Order: sequence, then structure tokens, then C-alpha cells
Amino acid sequence: MRVLVVEDHEDLAANIGDFLASHGHTVDFALDGLVSLAVSISTGVWRSRLELLKRLMEAAPDVVPTAELEHALWGEDPPESNALSAHVYALRREIHGEGERLLLETVHGLGYRLDGEVERP
Repeated sequence: MRVLVVEDHEDLAANIGDFLASHGHTVDFALDGLVSLAVSISTGVWRSRLELLKRLMEAAPDVVPTAELEHALWGEDPPESNALSAHVYALRREIHGEGERLLLETVHGLGYRLDGEVERP
């Protein structure tokens, strides 16, 4: 797993990085938010979330099957972990404000969908 450590104390960041690396993780470092944003974009984290959002918007309000989303993000070799769920969780945190109605829904056993008005160009 690739891990981004955002910490402005270099010694602490190095200790955290050493620990993660000793457990088999690839570690990237950022000392501030702008650097972490650049690292996230360069490592494809944001691209995956944008692709996920694009697919959901194109199909809205229909359900997009889990297998279809996994194929869009990882092709023929999707990870065996809960990577899609993690991306959905992160995307929800980015698009929903506190107390707002949930627009990105899980349809158990089927996939995910955007519920609500979706503006198309």
C-alpha cells in the first residue's frame, strides 16, 4: 500500500515513515497541505476519485455496478481489498457538507449511485 505522510516535523515524519516502510508500505512525504495535494494528484489518488465521480454522474440517477466501477478504475486487475469502498468514503467526505442529504448512495449488493439533480454540461 502506498501511504502519504503529511507532517511538518521532519523527525516525526521520518519515524512514522520508517515504521510504515518496515511493514511493507511505500511511503511518500509532504511537509504541508500544498505539497500533499501535489503528491496526491501525482500518485493518482485524485484521478481515481474524479473518474469515480465522472462515472456516477454519467449514469445518475441509475446505479453503477461495483464491478463496472472497479473495471473503470483498475482495469482487469482490481485490488482484492476494499479500495473502491475507501474511494467512495473519501469522495463522500469531499462532496457532502455537515448535515447535508447524502447524494452518493450505496445500493447494497449492486453498486453506487448519485441521487439528486446532476448538472450536465
